[in-house]
Amino acid sequence: TEVEWDWGWTAGAQLQWSLWDGGATHGLVREKRLRLAKAETTYDDMADGVVLEVTRAYLEMQRAEETVQSSRDTVGMAERALEIAKARYDSGQATYLELDDANLELRNADLILQTALRDHLNAVAVLAAAVGVTDANVLYGEQP
Repeated sequence: TEVEWDWGWTAGAQLQWSLWDGGATHGLVREKRLRLAKAETTYDDMADGVVLEVTRAYLEMQRAEETVQSSRDTVGMAERALEIAKARYDSGQATYLELDDANLELRNADLILQTALRDHLNAVAVLAAAVGVTDANVLYGEQP
């Protein structure tokens, strides 16, 4: 005798539902919502901090650029004053002390310019770090 097998599929599903969990599910949902709200607030605070840091660094760089330009102008005036003092000294209309004072003023103006250039480079580095750039030349539109 020949035996026939009957093939078929059986599917099932199991569903578990707790009718009473003492409010545990509600408490977990509330806790997760509070954690989410705290994370969103932390994120917003950090984003505001980044914007503030970048803005502050950018403004400091602009101030440093203006100081450099002003210092360059001062050096130019001090150079002109030294030329005038030299001409007056050579013609006998000024003393050596006046010539020496003009030379000292030029050296002081140059020192202030060098300090301003250093401050500008520091400000550029701070801005580059604030925006996450590893090569500060990118801030000036130069390709690495």
